[in-house]
Amino acid sequence: MVATSGNRRGSGTASGSVAWKSCQRPRLAMAEAELRSDRARVSSVELELELQTRQRYETLNAALQVAKLYRDGVLPVDQLSLESAVASYRTGKVPFVTVLEALNTLFSDRAVYLARLAESEGWRVSIDEADPQPGGAMPAAVPSSPPGDAAGNAMSSSAPMR
Repeated sequence: MVATSGNRRGSGTASGSVAWKSCQRPRLAMAEAELRSDRARVSSVELELELQTRQRYETLNAALQVAKLYRDGVLPVDQLSLESAVASYRTGKVPFVTVLEALNTLFSDRAVYLARLAESEGWRVSIDEADPQPGGAMPAAVPSSPPGDAAGNAMSSSAPMR
């Protein structure tokens, strides 16, 4: 009898092990499917983040290029136009409103320039917030001072107009 009860235990353990394995297979398959699903979601989020960061980076570059165009092209021309209008007014060739229009154009374009710089800093911050590895290669910022301010020349002709 002892041998019979031992066989029952042995056969019960073996059949229990088989039953346990058969119960665990669907659970294991489900866990593996969930793992694959989670990995796919992580990959999807990583790709979405990369796409958004690339878009932000390109928008940042565009804003910096526009700011550079204003700094190097538009603002110097506006400054020359203002100086020319002031000189023409002093000689009596143009009315004072021409000087005011030139001054308005200069300040309007400076506002656009500064808005592009502010926009670029906003994009830079949004990229930095999304970057898991800080210190990535970012484009250099365009200097925020309009041309001529360092020497004090650009503001000198418009200073008396305040």
